[in-house]
This record gives sequence, C-alpha cells and structure tokens, in this order.
Amino acid sequence: MRTIRKDRIKTSVTVGSVSWEFFKWLTYAVMILAALSFVFIFLWLAINALKTGSDYAANSFTLPATWDWQNFKLVIDQMNYRNHNLFQLLGNSLIYILIVTFNAMIWPQFAGYALARFEFPGKKIIESAVYVAMIIPIIGATSSVMQMRMALGLYDNWLGTLIFGSGGLGMGSILYATLYRGMPSAFAEAAYIDGAGEWRVFLNIYYPQSVPMMLIFIVQGVIAAWNDYMGPYMMLPSHPTIALGLQEMQARFVHFGGDQPIMFAGTVIVLIPVLVIYTIFADKIMGNTAFGSLK
Repeated sequence: MRTIRKDRIKTSVTVGSVSWEFFKWLTYAVMILAALSFVFIFLWLAINALKTGSDYAANSFTLPATWDWQNFKLVIDQMNYRNHNLFQLLGNSLIYILIVTFNAMIWPQFAGYALARFEFPGKKIIESAVYVAMIIPIIGATSSVMQMRMALGLYDNWLGTLIFGSGGLGMGSILYATLYRGMPSAFAEAAYIDGAGEWRVFLNIYYPQSVPMMLIFIVQGVIAAWNDYMGPYMMLPSHPTIALGLQEMQARFVHFGGDQPIMFAGTVIVLIPVLVIYTIFADKIMGNTAFGSLK
C-alpha cells in the first residue's frame, strides 16, 4: 500500500508540473503574439505611409513599389485646422499638456493628503460623492460644464482649462489618499515634535514618497492630453491641438480625396512623440507600478 501511495504522489506531482509548464509557455506564447501584433500594426502603418495612393489601393500588405517620402512633407505643409498650421497645433498641444501635467502634479495630491490625514465633518460624504461621480459618464456633464464656463467667462481660453482641470477630487485623489494612509506616521510625529508644520511634513516626508505614483500620472496624463480630441474640440475651439489637425486631415484626404497614405503619414508623425515618451519611461512606469502594488 505504501508503494502505491508513493507512485500516486509522484504521478500527481509530475502531471501537475507538466500542466504548469504547459500553461506558463502557453501564456508566454500568447503575450509574444500580442506584442508582435502591435509591432505589425505600426510597421504596416509606417510602410503604407510611404506608398502612393494607387500603390496602397493595389495591395496594402506589400512593400511600396515607390518609396514616397513626399507624404510626410505634405502633412507638414498642408495640416491645417481653422487657419492653424502644424507648428501652431503643436504649440497648442504643448500648452495643453503643460496644464494637464501641472494639475496632475498638484491638486490630486493635496486632496488625497487631506482625505488621508485630516478628520473633518462630511469627509465620508465627500469620499462617497467622488466614487459616485466616477460612475457618471463624463460626456453626460459636458453641456453643463460648457454652460458654466461660458457664464464665468472661462470658455475657450487657457485659464478656464487650468481652473476646471484643477479639480483634485477624482480617481487620483483616492489613490493618493490610499497611498498616504499606508505610509507609517512615525516620521510625521517626530517632525511635529521638532516643531514642523503641516506644510513641511507634507513636502519633506509624504510628498517625496509619492513621486513614483506621480510619475505614472504625469506620463499617462501627457499621453492622454496629446491624444485628446473631445476636450479641445468642445472647450477650446480657438486653440486647436494636433489631434484636431489629424481629424481634419482625415476628412480632407480620406473622406473626400481617397488618399489614405497621407493620413497614415500624419498618424505616424503624431505617434512618434507618444512612442518616444513611453520608451523612455516604460521601465519607470512598470517599476513604480510594482512598487505601488507591494506597498
């Protein structure tokens, strides 16, 4: 009986190990295929951006018969949205990104710190209201926000974007509050004993420990602001960004002109900054995400 038991145990362990190895390598294979699919899409886009319209219409999955670099020059020369050329669109995008980045760096941290460190009447109600507000689709409040900005004289200007984008009560504030609650309070108590005020405790103790999470928000905010179409279209019609210029190119060269390669060239130009930013900060993002999960 003992011999049979050992054989059964060895058999089950062997079968379990084989099953786990198969599952592990299957997971690796799926992840590699998923990564290759993204690479293939970008290569397909870049190759077709170098084709003529007739070459693309003949076959979109072959190398260009003639490498047409003029498509990129046409994008630079002809991208236009409401009398804003490519460089003006880029300038507006950079201003928009700076505002979004500034708001992501400051206000959610203040709100999260207050929710984590202070006790005040209505605190639970505020936190519950934040969760409820995140459930409501943003597009449902767009008309109300637009009317409010018009009434306050903050519609279609950068000041309105700064003020209305400074609301710290959102997902960022909840994540910061969770982070601050998990930090040990011994250093803060020692600082209080030495006579430090609340600002010094925040800036010298809590803020430096939140930098990894802040970098994630900044990179994600930059990419989101660069690709944002609806926000500038609805709230900043006189300050169009690169995303609006790309949409205008699609209307001119694809819908009416049937020249998709020019549109692909514009897409490649818009994608390059995003790829550069993500490539530079990829390790930091993944490392900080792992750090946050361990905390």
